[in-house]
Amino acid sequence: MTGIDGGTSGRSGRLTRALTALAVFGATVLVLRPALDGQFLTWDDDVMLAGNPAFRGLGWPQLRWMLTTTLLGHYMPLTWMSFGVSYVVGGMDPWGYHLASLLLHGLNAALATCLAWRLIGAATTDLRTAPGPVGSPALLALGAGVAGLAWGIHPLRAEPVAWATDRGDLLSGAFALTAVLAYARGVPASGHLAWRPWGWAALGAMALALLSKETAVVLPAALLVLDGYPLRRSDPWHRLVREKVPFLALAAVGTVVALAARSSGARFSTAVEYGAAARVAMVGHSLWYYAWTGLVPLDLAPYHEPPLRVDILVPRFLIPTLATAALTVAVVVARRRLPAALAAWMAYALVLLPVTGIVHSGSHLVAERYSYLPTIGFAMLLGGMAVAAAQAWRGAGRRRLAGAVALLAVTLALPTWATLAWRHSANWRDTLTMWQVSAAADPDCRLCAVNLAAAHFNAGQAEAAERWARRAIELWPGRGTPHHLLGAALLVQGRDREAEAELLEAVRLAPQLGAAHRELGRLYDRQGRAGQAVAAFRQALAAGAPVADTQALLADALRRGGGHVDGRDPPSAPR
Repeated sequence: MTGIDGGTSGRSGRLTRALTALAVFGATVLVLRPALDGQFLTWDDDVMLAGNPAFRGLGWPQLRWMLTTTLLGHYMPLTWMSFGVSYVVGGMDPWGYHLASLLLHGLNAALATCLAWRLIGAATTDLRTAPGPVGSPALLALGAGVAGLAWGIHPLRAEPVAWATDRGDLLSGAFALTAVLAYARGVPASGHLAWRPWGWAALGAMALALLSKETAVVLPAALLVLDGYPLRRSDPWHRLVREKVPFLALAAVGTVVALAARSSGARFSTAVEYGAAARVAMVGHSLWYYAWTGLVPLDLAPYHEPPLRVDILVPRFLIPTLATAALTVAVVVARRRLPAALAAWMAYALVLLPVTGIVHSGSHLVAERYSYLPTIGFAMLLGGMAVAAAQAWRGAGRRRLAGAVALLAVTLALPTWATLAWRHSANWRDTLTMWQVSAAADPDCRLCAVNLAAAHFNAGQAEAAERWARRAIELWPGRGTPHHLLGAALLVQGRDREAEAELLEAVRLAPQLGAAHRELGRLYDRQGRAGQAVAAFRQALAAGAPVADTQALLADALRRGGGHVDGRDPPSAPR
């Protein structure tokens, strides 16, 4: 028993499909090539890779760590193993990590092309006996190629490719696409799924996807959507759901593991931070954001910060929420005429839903990497539209004109997206560039100002660090870190009195900010106030400042007359 072949029967069809996928692979790698020039960022890359010796190698100590860690709230042993391979091959050169991510995404674009070939073929299977090349390899190559390119070279793909830490989305995506391909191959025009070998292959690929990143838990929902369209299975829904029990069981296990990993390695936002109305607003905003930027990818940025208060009644959230609701109603009403649009929207919403804000974790409002798998349905829809437009263009009169206009639109859209993707993939080149781009997209971004101050300071640009630290204080009053960064920048410039005032304000607002205590110690030590320097350095150690550097500074201050190294805080040191 075999599935719908999508017009690939025969050697010519298979060769055309392979060449189409290979062409999409090459174009995708070429368009996102600037990602290879990126460095490790001080935005998770420092914790995951640059400052993490635990993954470096494939020996038993490294594998044991990979199989048990929930670092940063994810359980993804296969992704860690892929990082281990990158280390074995190229050490800690960022180029090798980015190359692996780029090639992996190119593979995914090729897999998406093959999936589009099969699904577009399934959507037109009832027409393939009609006169004309409806299911011919040439037309399917057009549709699959457009779909693969529309997804692979889109600017929204830049983040998971150019940000080294996000390897998990790419690897999980590869296994998820393989699972859907196997499933579609095992589904006949009528009847049950052929479990041997295709169903079991799909289930196994889903398990591998879950071991790469938890995002694959939504795969059973996507398979049910495909059952309705374009596979148009004739089995009753209860039978189709029962058929998915192994997939659903795997998803349940993956969900439990994901929640446990997130709870131990990160933090969920509380109901106090975001109540029910706020979460509805975030869901509406997210669903609209990825759909709209999928069409008009402007104002993209590595980081998108939520406002201090998410209010569903403000235009920023109300308009997208209403637009999302209206679009949902529209595709449901038009489901008989446009079943592909409904299927694409349902798959998009269901796959995206877990990261829209219902369960919120992290400091971002939206993250472009979240669109990686959910937007594939839109690319498939565009590929199907390209096939329909090519057929219309073969007609006459208005139908021919409409087909020509649609093909022209696709022809203009793809190179435009490619140009934007080329530029956007360079926005992860280094930490400073990342935050500059994010701040340009959102001038009121608080975290952008803080991190720009830190990035400029680390680059030896004290005056720029001062400007951004003052901006951070303006945007984020009552926080200790901006005052610490301003004090550090002033200290480097020799403005000790101003620096002392800012650092004292930093430790007043954030007593456990060890770095601020350490900078105070530097200032006091430089001024010959050895006793105060010793007190500040000891408080820095108690607050978690880097031990080796701070202890060295403490020892120097003690030698200059600050007391004895007896491991005790002086009486005046705050606790």
